Amino acid sequence: MYALRKKSPIVALLLADIHLGVKVPIAREEEPSWFSAMARPWLEVGNLIRDAKKVYGAPPAVLCAGDIFDRWNSPPEMINWALEHLPTMYAIPGNHDLPNHRPELAHRSAYGTLVRAGKIIELDSVAKRIYNLDVYGQPFNDEVPIPLQSDKVVKVLVTHEYLWTAGTGFAGAPRESKLSTVAKKFSGFDVVVVGDNHIGFERRLKGGTFVFNCGALIRRKASEAIHHPRVGLLKMDGTVVIHQLDTSKDKLTREVSLEQEQSEEYRGEVSDFVEGLVGLEADELSFQDAIVREMKARKLSQPVQDILLGAMNANTKDH
Repeated sequence: MYALRKKSPIVALLLADIHLGVKVPIAREEEPSWFSAMARPWLEVGNLIRDAKKVYGAPPAVLCAGDIFDRWNSPPEMINWALEHLPTMYAIPGNHDLPNHRPELAHRSAYGTLVRAGKIIELDSVAKRIYNLDVYGQPFNDEVPIPLQSDKVVKVLVTHEYLWTAGTGFAGAPRESKLSTVAKKFSGFDVVVVGDNHIGFERRLKGGTFVFNCGALIRRKASEAIHHPRVGLLKMDGTVVIHQLDTSKDKLTREVSLEQEQSEEYRGEVSDFVEGLVGLEADELSFQDAIVREMKARKLSQPVQDILLGAMNANTKDH
């Protein structure tokens, strides 16, 4: 592991799960301007970048662990806003950034547009040297890369996968995604930056690896009212300082039922799945089987699978 020093400048900001979208979430409908609300955390992040640059003499890198957009097919208005307001980031795509969670279709997405525009520098299994950091990326559903061992650099992994600890998982969260169950696969890294779980947490593993689950950068749901959005400040010595963002101006209501929010999610999930279907090689008799295989492969929620199957069955009866 990288040797720690007592005093060290900030060389990277760690964040994830931004979920930019033009549609106002129902729990944030009291906001005078949803775009202004989305801009507030970025103003604070910009201040952190400037303050860190004054100390180190160079701006810290911004490492994002996926889900920059809430919808992979975000409209030009949202893409243009992101180009104007977001800093250049080193990132991986999250499941929301990819059509049907398929990395090979990233070129069709809003995320892909930011990559082509140079706003996003993609991370992968080959380390990118940033200051004294070797930064690796593990995009959604990929394998964990094996880091090159060196005591002269801080080895960082940026990943988008659902991990949970006691008190941070959803009801019935699978044991195979519990951090303590999968901790060994992160050995060799000094810092692991995690996206997907919107409830933030941090843990020091037995081998010394520090796991920072970023949590949601922008609260979108009533259930996230108790969540405190934050970013990690990664110092040159490999330590991470947690900075909680100012949410005092947020207009977030708790008077929204879980059923209402799930209904909104399901509608978006159905729309995204249908729009993301491309290149299914299936004749008329096997088309439904192909759709079912796609739903299972993309891990659609069961209610959404029921909706799609119901629609297909109804269409079959009509004909």
